[in-house]
Formats: sequence, C-alpha cells, structure tokens
Amino acid sequence: MGKTSEFHPVTALIAESDSTTRRAIQIFAETHTEVQLCAVVATGQEMVDSLEQGMRPEVLVVDALLRDINVYSMIRRLNGIAPDYHPCILVTLVGAAASQNEKLLTTGANCTIFKPCRIPDLFDAICTNGACGDRLTAYCVRKSLYDLLGRMHCRNHGFGVNYLEAAITRVILNEDRERYTLSQLCALVGEQFQVDGGAVRSALERFNRSLYQSDPEAYARLSRLKGIDDGSRMTVSELLDAMTMSVRTELDGRLE
Repeated sequence: MGKTSEFHPVTALIAESDSTTRRAIQIFAETHTEVQLCAVVATGQEMVDSLEQGMRPEVLVVDALLRDINVYSMIRRLNGIAPDYHPCILVTLVGAAASQNEKLLTTGANCTIFKPCRIPDLFDAICTNGACGDRLTAYCVRKSLYDLLGRMHCRNHGFGVNYLEAAITRVILNEDRERYTLSQLCALVGEQFQVDGGAVRSALERFNRSLYQSDPEAYARLSRLKGIDDGSRMTVSELLDAMTMSVRTELDGRLE
C-alpha cells in the first residue's frame, strides 16, 4: 500500500501580546489547516497554565514582548513543564533585537522569527519546525504545489488540487512512480477521500483542463518537462509526472 500521503496538522499554542495579531492568527487558521491552534493567549502565564493543565501542543510560539514575564525566564519554565514533554519553542522578536537571537537559542529556544512577520510565514515556521520525517515531506509537498499553482495563476482549485496533492505526496514518499498505474493511484487517493477512483480521475481531468486555460505559457513550461513542445494539453498521467518533477525540485531546496 505504501506510506500514507496525508499531512497531519501541527498543533501549536501561541502567546502573542498584540490583540490585532492574535485575531489575525485565529482568522488565518480557519482556512489554513496545516496548523491546528490549541489556543492563542495574551500572556506567558496563560500559556504556562494551559500546559500545567495538560495541554501538549507540538510547538509553542512565544512573543519576546510579553509584558508579564521575561522571555528567558519563560523559556526556562516551558522547558521544565514535564520531563517527558519536549515541545519546539519558537520565539518571535522585533528585528531591532537581533542581538538576542543567540542568547535565546542558548537559553532553550529552538527557533526565532523576526517581527513584523506575515502570518503565512509564521505558520510555515511552525510546520517546518514542528514536523519531521515523512510528515515534513508531506507539508513541503503541499507548500511547493500551492506555490507552483499560484505562479500559474490557478485560483479555482476545487477537489482536483486536493487529489493531485495526495497523489504527488504518495508518489514522492514512496519514491517510485512506476509502481502505480494512473488507475491504481486514483483508486488509492479515492480510498483516502472515501470516493470512487473514477471520480478522482474525472476531477483531475477537469483540473488539468482548468490549469491549461488559466495560464497557457506557464502550462507550456510545465509540459516541456515531459518533452511536449507543441502547446497541446497533457494527459492526466503526464500532468501528474510533470508536477511531481517540479515539486520534487522545490523540495530539494526546502528539505536541505
């Protein structure tokens, strides 16, 4: 059957001093399911209380500007919550405080990210630091695929892109495209989404047609990866192979 192709969200607890940023994070999380928010709190004490009450997120995001506790004391408290709990601690700090970076990492933080930062960049940092192994690969496939589709001006994704993501992830995790015929791959993806393999193939056909129409020049560049130079539309199998090749190239940079 091969390895699973589903990306499981990274759980996170965020302590952020700015109320506008807290709300923006919550709104963004409603439509970006790669991060599952356990809570977004305003103080370090609220974060500590949540952890002492049994919450166990994979990533803790700590604002260095929290008003109720020194960030270094906060990191030490977080690292001592429980002997068997070792979260990834990500600290957000203003760019002017760059000199703090080394001290924060020495104190026990795993990663720092400078403010102001875009919420998508924060979520990316949460995922790339909180996931590992096949789970990290699955996330990076998703990120690379959506970046590619954005460059191709494809906005109407529908179910086709979900099926495409699942198929590409399965192929990359198993490192062997040849082991699957298109029908077999569609059937496996269908099992994941609890639909018939024929429905998956039909959705991919519609997606291929939409992608071809959305940006012919970008589509042609993609099709050249399969040696197609006449501007014609690829088959679904050719599209899958070409997009897998493109995503795999980006993965090499993301997973270095």
